[in-house]
Amino acid sequence: VGALVWYPTPPVWLQGTVCEVTGDGECIVAPSLGGSPVICKEEELFLANATDAPPPADACALVHMNEPSLLHSTLERAANGDMYTWIGASQLLSVNPCEELPGMYGDAAMGRFCGHAKEAGDMEPHTYAVAEAACMRLYRQRCVSVLVGGESGSGKTEAMRHVLQYLVWRASPAEAKTAVHAEA
Repeated sequence: VGALVWYPTPPVWLQGTVCEVTGDGECIVAPSLGGSPVICKEEELFLANATDAPPPADACALVHMNEPSLLHSTLERAANGDMYTWIGASQLLSVNPCEELPGMYGDAAMGRFCGHAKEAGDMEPHTYAVAEAACMRLYRQRCVSVLVGGESGSGKTEAMRHVLQYLVWRASPAEAKTAVHAEA
């Protein structure tokens, strides 16, 4: 009783507070957005993270890692203009904004990542961070793979284009970086 939880209201999850646990495996939940209490089965509820802290750059830092918490955290980050979230040290979750975001890409953005870390999770979440980590690993191990996956229309081609743009930029001589990026 008193726990902040996610409860299902297909196709979405809503947040609420458990008011009462009945003896038959059900809970009465007061919706955070107001309205009448909802009766849910205990096994349908997921613990929610505190709402007073901003969503973390690495989803593994969520206290309660579950489907609705990950979805909510990703949505909150995207609403703040943070299209990328780490899932551990080397997996990047991206939200396709379906529009160009000023300052997100280009030479200045690439310069923020160049030579700054050995592993992707050491930097802010971004496709350039993945590309920089691949570049650093390539120098150490001579063999690297970058896997981009997702549903149709999720931005896989765009993400891979940014990774390849960065790798070409990174491999170019300093005086040619701007010209190579402009052609890519």
